[in-house]
Amino acid sequence: MPDPLTDLIHCDDWETPFVDAYSQFSLGFHQKNFGPTYLHPRSMISTYEITMPVLQLWLFEEDHWQIVRRQGIESLPWAQREFAHLRTRGQPVEIRSEYVFEDARRVRARITCTNTGTTPVDFHPGFYGCLRDRNPDPYMLDTFPGAKKGNRQLVLETLASGIEAGLEPDPETSDLPQARFRILSLSNKLQAAQLPGPIWGGESGDDRVRFYGISAAAPMALNPGSPVTFEFVIDFRGAASGEPLDPWEDVASADWDTLLEQVEKRYKERSGHDLVSGDLSMSNWQLLKARSTILRTGVRGHNGEFGDRVASQCSAGTQDFSSSFFWDTFFTSTALSQFNPSFARDAIATAFTRQLARDGSTPERKWNYSAKQRGNIACPQSPIGTWALNHYLAKNNGEEDLSFAREMYPMLKANHIFWRDYSDADNDGLAEYNWSGQIGDDSQIWDSIRMSTDEKSGCFWMPPIASATCNSFLYRDANEMTKVAQALGEEDEVSFWKDRAAQIAARMKEILWVEEDQRYWDYNHRTCSHNKPETFFMFLPLWADVPMPDEAKKDLIENTLLNPKKFFGPIPFPSVAYDSPTYDPAGYWRGRAWSHFSCWLTEVLWREGYQTEADEAANRIIAWQQMWDFRENMNTDPSELFPKGFPHYNWGSAAYCYLSERLYRA
Repeated sequence: MPDPLTDLIHCDDWETPFVDAYSQFSLGFHQKNFGPTYLHPRSMISTYEITMPVLQLWLFEEDHWQIVRRQGIESLPWAQREFAHLRTRGQPVEIRSEYVFEDARRVRARITCTNTGTTPVDFHPGFYGCLRDRNPDPYMLDTFPGAKKGNRQLVLETLASGIEAGLEPDPETSDLPQARFRILSLSNKLQAAQLPGPIWGGESGDDRVRFYGISAAAPMALNPGSPVTFEFVIDFRGAASGEPLDPWEDVASADWDTLLEQVEKRYKERSGHDLVSGDLSMSNWQLLKARSTILRTGVRGHNGEFGDRVASQCSAGTQDFSSSFFWDTFFTSTALSQFNPSFARDAIATAFTRQLARDGSTPERKWNYSAKQRGNIACPQSPIGTWALNHYLAKNNGEEDLSFAREMYPMLKANHIFWRDYSDADNDGLAEYNWSGQIGDDSQIWDSIRMSTDEKSGCFWMPPIASATCNSFLYRDANEMTKVAQALGEEDEVSFWKDRAAQIAARMKEILWVEEDQRYWDYNHRTCSHNKPETFFMFLPLWADVPMPDEAKKDLIENTLLNPKKFFGPIPFPSVAYDSPTYDPAGYWRGRAWSHFSCWLTEVLWREGYQTEADEAANRIIAWQQMWDFRENMNTDPSELFPKGFPHYNWGSAAYCYLSERLYRA
């Protein structure tokens, strides 16, 4: 009987690599070939797959190498297993493998080969790998002014029992991070060698590609009933350019039964495995899948910029979203708060990595191994950190938790003051976004005001526009800071934050409120006009509880938010109203629905008395996310078969937890 957690998450394609233990790298598995296909360093700027394959199994037969194809794969949250049944030299052979993360920087692998026939057979295995650097124009590095783009050198060294390999930048010419791994065979039956080209022969002639093999020097006897087992260790190290790599740790043979017990126990403790009572119910299975996805999207810092904290990443996949975003991380912490308080605290704290003491600004994204320069996308995303902290404190309110709140308080205050003192260019008392990535990338709200485009990110630079969205966040943040100050017994701070909230509300009423519309809209002082697109941003004053007449709330909710022709279709809360001429169900911020906004708007409905509708919205969203594996965002055409949006995304998973656990009812 298989474990009910088998294939909770399939780890057999590039979007869902195998990770565990808040690992610093992932292992990807090709859909057909036996063995790990790529090794992906996580949370390292412009450093993606550096091997392809890593340890691919071949057999030498009839005077040439032949690849082993996998017949099946079994994914557990703490282990990845493969199996193949084949015939070599006329005899049936079964091959099984198992991979586990011993810790954040080490994978152990075991491959067992069994002759299931009746006659001994000569068995000649080889494990093949290819090291490469295919990144001549490092993505995002040009957003760090002055950063050096020099190439990294491929490093490949043969060891007595394996190889050491990676990318090593020249500190004089490159600010890209280092990535180094080693593969050690714990079997004396195998020998490692550098190869001039691929395993099947020839020379590559490309100095950006290096090849290696770990193979048997000659055929070995594989006797019926006497399996041959190969064990490997894959270690990883990362460091910023010019920084020393941590030394490799000693390796000893593992007791696999004990190791498997340890990694399973680790997973269950971290995931809050109290969901299981006998057999998993369908709802608990899906909730555990969402929690497991959140655990996948975290990385432990070690010697990088995150210290030894766990940071919440956007994705565990092999692309640039394996980095920590400011408000993605805060939103994800609300789900972590329910089942892993320690990691929730770490996520909230690491969101403030590189906070600038001068003005309180914090980069909207950060890597554990980054460029040393300060990025020009250094303004924080929308201020939801205190909202996230109060979600944490609502569930965790012991002495340790209040101590954490006290530690975070100066950072949260500095982040709020940044908007007041450094993001009000027209000096009207209302904050402005200056870069669209702070809130909604290519949103329709920028169409009439966008300035220059950042071609790399697809975002826009903005003139000073008094923002109803930004100031709604700030109004809510001031009230959330009031709660934290009260919990800490800081009465002077309580008064400060109450005054601050009142100031924001007064300026919003004076400048952003349009009486004939009964709405808050962005205002451009240069053109003396309000910007009035029907996007889900128009509901942020409701979520923040910015003062407005009861009749205005009722109209906004009943005639717009709950109108099936506008925002309450089969997939609720698109980023642009369904009936807008510019609505595109697949448009990034121009029609797709976004998980965090979906949660906030469900929260609005519940708080304002529309509880049946709130539960209906939640049920529709969690059904969609079940079908499409907790994506970054949701295509709002329910008939779409290829909805895009990264799967197994941190806030897609967190939103599923938030809605299915009915946290919006608080």
